[in-house]
Parts: sequence; structure tokens; C-alpha cells
Amino acid sequence: MFVESDFKNDPSFLSDLKEDVSDECKKYGDVVEVYVAIRSPCGAVFVQFNDAVGADNCSKKLDGRMFNGRPISSYFISQDTLQDELNKHL
Repeated sequence: MFVESDFKNDPSFLSDLKEDVSDECKKYGDVVEVYVAIRSPCGAVFVQFNDAVGADNCSKKLDGRMFNGRPISSYFISQDTLQDELNKHL
């Protein structure tokens, strides 16, 4: 969803991104937290939902959409996989 230059050149980019993603994802379920993985080579953003139904619905609706001129790849992952990814990229 982003590249390093996006947040290096704009100090508010990460907080704006987190807010934008949260606002969009709340349309599909109860969002617990949005994590912007600044060390992710692909510009990953992880969204934790209160339940799997909301997460799955959001994933299906966002996959393939565009954000900031870039395509979004969205998929559902387990809580364990989320923890592994956060440990690697936050």
C-alpha cells in the first residue's frame, strides 16, 4: 500500500494511512487495531478485527482495489500468522 518514500517525505503519512484504512475497514466489521508495517518490503498494513466474519468480508471487498495508485492485495490470516508478521515487520 505504500513505499518508504511516502512516509519519509511526509511526516503525517503513516497516521493518515492508518486512519484511512481503519475508516474503510470499519464498513465491514469491528476493527480492533490497524498496524502499518514500516519494515515490510511490500508496504503491508494489517487490520485486526473483532471477529473472523468481518475480517473475511473486508478482505474480499478490498482485494484488487487501488490505493494511492497501487493495487491492494488483501487476504485473511489467522491470529497466529498476524503475530508472526507483526514480529517481523513492526
